[in-house]
Amino acid sequence: MVVAQNEEHISDEVMATKLWRYNNTINADQWLGADLGTLRVRLRASKRFESGIWYWAVEYSLEEDARGWQREGRVLDVGSEELVIDRVYVNSWNEYGREYVEKLWWKPIVDGDGRKLSEPVPFDGAGHVIDPQDLIDGTAEFHYHDFMVYREQRFLGLRLRVF
Repeated sequence: MVVAQNEEHISDEVMATKLWRYNNTINADQWLGADLGTLRVRLRASKRFESGIWYWAVEYSLEEDARGWQREGRVLDVGSEELVIDRVYVNSWNEYGREYVEKLWWKPIVDGDGRKLSEPVPFDGAGHVIDPQDLIDGTAEFHYHDFMVYREQRFLGLRLRVF
C-alpha cells in the first residue's frame, strides 16, 4: 500500500530526522490491524512550494509480510587485521599514577614469512585472532555476531491519514 500525503512545512533537519527514524523500519506494535513486525515502511519526501506556501509531499510505502519482517542475521567473526591497543604514556601524573592514552589501531595479520594473509582468519569477538590449534583442540570456539536486520519503530508517530 502506498500513501501519499502533503504535510506541513517543517525544517529540513526535522524532516531528515523523521526519514532517518522511520525509513526502512518495521512496526514495533500492532498497527492498523497488522501484527507486530509484519509491516515495513519506506519513505520519500520532497519539499514543495505552491501558492506561496511551503509543504512536504511525503510518500509512505507500506509492505506487509504475514511471517514478519524481522530476520536475525548471523555472521562469522573473521578478519585480516587484528585490533591492537597500545598505551601511550603522557608526561604528567595524577593521584592514580602516570597518565596514559590508549591508542587503538588495526594491524595486518601476517603469516610466518611476514606476508599479509590472503584469507581472513577467525576472531574471538574482540578483534583478536583465535589460535587455530585452540579450535582443533576444542578449547576455543568460532565466534559469531548476531544482529537484527530491521530497526523497530512505533508507527503511530508517522501520523498517516489512512481511511
